[in-house]
Amino acid sequence: MKGLNIRKAQIADARLLAKFNIANALESETLTLDVIRAEEGVMAVLLDTNKGVYYVAESEGELVGALMITQEWSDWRACWKWWLQSVYVLPEFRGQGVFDALLLEVETDAQQAGVLQLALYMDQQNKRAEKAYIKNAFVSSHYLMLEKELFIKK
Repeated sequence: MKGLNIRKAQIADARLLAKFNIANALESETLTLDVIRAEEGVMAVLLDTNKGVYYVAESEGELVGALMITQEWSDWRACWKWWLQSVYVLPEFRGQGVFDALLLEVETDAQQAGVLQLALYMDQQNKRAEKAYIKNAFVSSHYLMLEKELFIKK
């Protein structure tokens, strides 16, 4: 997409990033997120890069897409794996290369940081996202992801 600017997110982007996350959860998993909690989650990342880093895509000064990177240390390989999370592109900008541009920036930064692998997980029903990831050379893993929900009072 012409005129697209990719950068790391700033505090001023927090509210819109939370809106992206809320829209993403509803669209991809029919999950309704609490607005205050979503905003707290985004702000926690923006204030502490140990939690993650958001990359945003701007078109004409408007945020049109974003993703977050978290990192995991592999003691088996003695290197970092970066996880793509909270990937979202506004519907009217999909199919125009926004995700591709975000991913290219992440890959460039990852290579400079000596990261061995990029990984992600997604809802199995999200076929549109799956096509975008496969188009960008992501492949299915032999790992099965399991979860255990812990309920922590806040």
